[in-house]
Amino acid sequence: MKKSTTVIDLFSGPGGLSEGFSQYKHSNSFGPFVSVEMDSVACNTLRLRKLFHATNKRGKKKIYELFKLERTLEWHDLKDDFPNYSDFIENSIWEHTLGDLSAEDTCQVIAERLQKLGHKKGDELVLIGGPPCQAYSLIGRASRKQMKVKGDYTPEEDHRHFLYQWYLNIIPEFKPEVFIMENVPGILSSEINGKQIFETILEDLRGLGYELHSLKADQHTDLFNDNKDFKLKASDYGVAQDRQRVIIMGIRKDVAKNKRIPTLSNSNLNNVASILSDLPPLRSGLSKIDKKNIKDGIAHWKEQLRQKHWNGFEGIDDDLRRELKKTIKSIQIEEFTHNRGGTYVTDSNYGKSNSMSSELSDWYVDENLGGYLNHESRSHMDSDLRRYLFNSVFTKVREKPPLLSDYPRFLLPDHKNKDSGNHKDRFRTIAGNKPSKTVTSHISKDGHAFIHFDPQQCRSLTVREAARIQSFPDNYFFCGNRTQQYHQVGNAVPPYLALQIAKVVDEVLG
Repeated sequence: MKKSTTVIDLFSGPGGLSEGFSQYKHSNSFGPFVSVEMDSVACNTLRLRKLFHATNKRGKKKIYELFKLERTLEWHDLKDDFPNYSDFIENSIWEHTLGDLSAEDTCQVIAERLQKLGHKKGDELVLIGGPPCQAYSLIGRASRKQMKVKGDYTPEEDHRHFLYQWYLNIIPEFKPEVFIMENVPGILSSEINGKQIFETILEDLRGLGYELHSLKADQHTDLFNDNKDFKLKASDYGVAQDRQRVIIMGIRKDVAKNKRIPTLSNSNLNNVASILSDLPPLRSGLSKIDKKNIKDGIAHWKEQLRQKHWNGFEGIDDDLRRELKKTIKSIQIEEFTHNRGGTYVTDSNYGKSNSMSSELSDWYVDENLGGYLNHESRSHMDSDLRRYLFNSVFTKVREKPPLLSDYPRFLLPDHKNKDSGNHKDRFRTIAGNKPSKTVTSHISKDGHAFIHFDPQQCRSLTVREAARIQSFPDNYFFCGNRTQQYHQVGNAVPPYLALQIAKVVDEVLG
């Protein structure tokens, strides 16, 4: 008989980790879940996802119909349609900032919610999640270093460095059989008062009666040899992205006793083109159009890419010039009618034309969906359209994205520091023939570092494309405005990686 294991998901974001555990259905089934998240928009995404997993076939049909209305969905708009699930949803998602209540009160609220969801004393329990990563980010650390020089930043006073302590608060109360704690690689080198905070975290976790294990596929011992063994690359496990995360698996000592602890298994590399090539091609929109009397339509969009805007291709090498002219010509033909997509894009060919493995196709594709969610292009300045086209053509021809020093002068952005050597890879195409670089939350601010590999589209990735690279299934709907959707996707753990972590946890509990 299949058993069930309760899950507490802290700092859950839009639910990347919990999605992998929710979808795992083998000897063990994970759930019920209590997800704790402070961001109200991410909580709406979580509520809708919990509802999708919980409803029967008739309920899912109603959700598909709501998707096709092409509007923003919020849980409070759906309550009347799904009255039988209201208590379940409210108890499963706790919109809460950890630290606003005492540890005792926090644990009491979680315990009450678990009880209402059917968890009983003695049932197996797993704790998953990771504190927000801004304090440990290597990129963020560079800017904070500059702030420190100016006297505006003191690491010891940044509360985000200590959010991991909420694991220390939760673990003794619930004594989970296993916990999964994740964060960014920068946590390995982050220091407070001259001491590496990661060493402090490991000491604290061991002190609670847990063995700490690496999930790395090439680990041949039960524990680990070096702190770097906790660092995993998602592309090693079937995700089309070179995203790196630090993941610690803690196993309660009585559970780990006399067990050989499993690890993840390496998978074949998946490239971006195999993950994205079946999505309907889109054109970008045009921004800042009022100042130039340009309207956001395909005719005006095509006009911004005509050869007359390319300064005679001055400073562009012959091989690039030929490919640019070829692409510009193909865009100008009458039959070229790309649109901008939308909240829901219907596609009669949905699920039939992808080049993914059957296993990945099963993971992504939901034949009942009949189209794509959150697949709408951004608007870009007319000058950026040409930069994007140049960048994607350069990447296609040279098999690497250009640096600013590779741009012809007339295409360089009008920035004071364009010749300084800083941000020299500010514009970057996601190459189609290999895994993507890490999709970060910065994609919510601009798409310059996430340009689509197809030169004809002249745009940054849509939310759905970023979600595909992050391995979210196609029926995963992201709530909020487009900026908020990008932010959720960029901050998440790849669910397909989480699915494989769930398999390891199941084997530990078996």
